[in-house]
Amino acid sequence: MKLSGDFFNVDSADGQRFTVTLNADHYIYRAHFPGHPVTPGVCLVQMVQELLAQSLGCGLFLRTVKNVKFVSIVSPLTDAKIAVNVTKLNVDEGQVTAQAQIVSAADSARLFAKMSLVFERI
Repeated sequence: MKLSGDFFNVDSADGQRFTVTLNADHYIYRAHFPGHPVTPGVCLVQMVQELLAQSLGCGLFLRTVKNVKFVSIVSPLTDAKIAVNVTKLNVDEGQVTAQAQIVSAADSARLFAKMSLVFERI
């Protein structure tokens, strides 16, 4: 399920740093959780995948989640603007390995999640 343009919108893309705005009215937030929306971790991983695919100009299939740590809750009510920082990127012929951090766009010291992911280029 593609989330870009619906669940989140890309405000800016600068190299390996992306700033996005979360859509607090999206139906995912109505179920997760009504009145107190929380961004599901799987949506954060999908967001990184879509941003990398857009940046690299190719399709990506998530092959391996090496490590994911969710440090604090991302709520579209209090943190509608977040930044996705790709801290390490290795692009081989058929594989992309990435480490990323999701932080507050207003305060990059506020860490929400960090992850190490392996994608297959499609």
